[in-house]
Amino acid sequence: MPEPYLTISDVTRIYNELKDVTSYDFTKYRFSFKMRRAQIFMQKNNINNVNDLIFKLNQSKTFALNFSDNLFVPQTELFRDTDTWNYLNQKLLPKLTSKSNPVIHIPYCVFGKELYSLIYFLGMFKSEHINIIVSVTDKKNIEIIKNGIFSVKDIKACEKNTEQLDGNLNIKRVFYPHNKNYKLRHSFKGRIIFEEFDFFKHPGISEFDMVLFRNRLIYYNEDMQKDILKITGNSVKKGGYLILGEREIKDVFSGRFKRIYSKSAIFKKRFI
Repeated sequence: MPEPYLTISDVTRIYNELKDVTSYDFTKYRFSFKMRRAQIFMQKNNINNVNDLIFKLNQSKTFALNFSDNLFVPQTELFRDTDTWNYLNQKLLPKLTSKSNPVIHIPYCVFGKELYSLIYFLGMFKSEHINIIVSVTDKKNIEIIKNGIFSVKDIKACEKNTEQLDGNLNIKRVFYPHNKNYKLRHSFKGRIIFEEFDFFKHPGISEFDMVLFRNRLIYYNEDMQKDILKITGNSVKKGGYLILGEREIKDVFSGRFKRIYSKSAIFKKRFI
């Protein structure tokens, strides 16, 4: 079926209804992103018009939750932005792994591609004292992430990325077959701690050595971006690192952070 046509009023109705059914509030996501995700979801489910979609949202909370899952933005590829991963591997991870019990945070983790990209490199340093905090907003995602299973589509999507990583890697060196899917080869010996909470609503008091929140800001509106950057910035300890996506270079830290790599959005928190 062709892609459904949606007006501004249609999109507003859809997300107001979604909030009523699921309690998820998407008001701070970019409007263009919400419209596009709604159109894709409707097309995938053969829904021709807004009234039919709203009817289905009301009829089944499971259906509404599936739609909301469509809105939570996953990292789309393993090892995305290879310049960032190569720099982390060469410069930052050696420093972190030499510390006593460093703590890394990955907030709003959905499918675990960022986590597994990270532990692939951390495994090279053989450190058993690294702690990774993975925060999720939905408990069911924890088991998905723990399983660490990647589809053939996932592997094809990251094939060029692996070839651009240091060491001239290839798919067979990085992944191994598992029941018609794939798993990552790694030697990570540290701790991975999963926590179910919304970091941006209940950030708490934290001092992480590194926070990875990459390729997500671009989907939020400007107010939400500022809120997220404030919270993530506060959660990084002095001398620690904040890693954003390569298209998310932001100059909103008021001198608290210094960009340390010209090719990527890698920031170090100043000692002030």
